[in-house]
Amino acid sequence: LCTARIEALEQHKSSAIAKRAGRIWAQHFVTCRICNNSYSKHSPDVMWCPECKCHVCGNCDCSVYHLSYQEELWKEMSAKEASAKRQQQEVKKNKKKKKREREKERKKAAQQALAA
Repeated sequence: LCTARIEALEQHKSSAIAKRAGRIWAQHFVTCRICNNSYSKHSPDVMWCPECKCHVCGNCDCSVYHLSYQEELWKEMSAKEASAKRQQQEVKKNKKKKKREREKERKKAAQQALAA
């Protein structure tokens, strides 16, 4: 039996047929939680992910939903934000330093103009 036929039988008018189709489905088939494609339980295309606690097909990558991946991504983002903040602080510091130097030069030029 194909998966579409069993899914259709689950919606049958007769509750006995619908229940039987549901039991067959639960016993022999699984659905990938990411792409919602149906597979045989014994198919090599589908695997049980212990971290996600669901079946995932070989075409889908559930590792992006794992906590370890999320933590690693968070560390990378934190590092980027910290480096950007440091870089901004350095730019501000350099601007202030240049401004002070210009002020000193202007004062020296003004004093030399007065002295001359």
